[in-house]
Amino acid sequence: MKRVFLRPSQGKIQGPSLPRSQSTREVGDEEDILLTAYVAGMFFEAGLNFTFPPLRSALFCLEAALYSGITNGYTHAILAYAFALAGKQEQVESLLQTLDQSATKINNVIYWERERKPKTEEFPSFIPRAPSAQTEKTCYVLFAVVSQKTPDLTYASQIVQWLAQQMNSHGGFSSTQDTAVCLLAITRYMKLTFSKNKNTVTFRSEGSSDIFEVNSDNRLLVQGSELTKAPGQYTVDVEGRGCTFIQATLRYNVLLPEKASGFSLSLEIVKNYSSDNFQTIFDLTVTLKALGSVRSPMPLPTAPAQITFPRNLLVWLIVQIPFNQMDMPICPSKSQIASLTGHPDQ
Repeated sequence: MKRVFLRPSQGKIQGPSLPRSQSTREVGDEEDILLTAYVAGMFFEAGLNFTFPPLRSALFCLEAALYSGITNGYTHAILAYAFALAGKQEQVESLLQTLDQSATKINNVIYWERERKPKTEEFPSFIPRAPSAQTEKTCYVLFAVVSQKTPDLTYASQIVQWLAQQMNSHGGFSSTQDTAVCLLAITRYMKLTFSKNKNTVTFRSEGSSDIFEVNSDNRLLVQGSELTKAPGQYTVDVEGRGCTFIQATLRYNVLLPEKASGFSLSLEIVKNYSSDNFQTIFDLTVTLKALGSVRSPMPLPTAPAQITFPRNLLVWLIVQIPFNQMDMPICPSKSQIASLTGHPDQ
């Protein structure tokens, strides 16, 4: 039987386009296998089974490709996911064993790094954010683990703990693609670990405490408390049975470095309050300041300014900036203020 794989562009009949993420750019010659596994997984997610001829043919091709040899770790992950949905336990166990050998296991968490890992920026006080491809690959492995007939929830929980560290303050990840995959995988894990029991979360800080109850009625509701002091000492205690996701978010601003400038120009429009609602005359104040020790080798030219007023009144102004023509330093305290009156063009 001839093997036929889906390709990104295949004549008049095309399958869904696999997004060109960092991972798909690394698989090289295995991109056709990757796309076929991706589409097969979507067929299963849509509720189709082996009676659907294209799905049956796709699985045959994927099994043949697996026995021929797959080298890329991302392809291993998405193949394990597709075979788990198909109930191919033998293939899933083989792929998960291969993936487990290349996993990074540290501090009771498990994740998978990119095979061509770039250098990450060092953050002395925070956990560095993982690249999108690394998060996406880890989520497909989690998909495969929790999609088995008998999932290893202990192994899956260690993957979820690492994913929780990568989630941003809005509940997403590095990109749209890895966010979609990871939320589906984590949701499937939560369905397996869901308990109707109640969890009580106590959040204590210096001089105050907040108590949150997580039960079957509000388990999808986001509950939060504002930190009173940063940095500070905070503790979280959880009582009950089940799974509760707890996240701390710190937001701060970093001032951008100021760029040196020779001049500062500001415009101010003053409306003359009168009984005439259709006002046609405005006062415009143009302020030009010299900043720092700047030399002007020649007089500044006359600068035209175009301003659009309300009611589509178009005003043309000629702003005269008469600096001394001599080559002399302009002191920071010098300022030239011109009060002009603008009239609409008739």
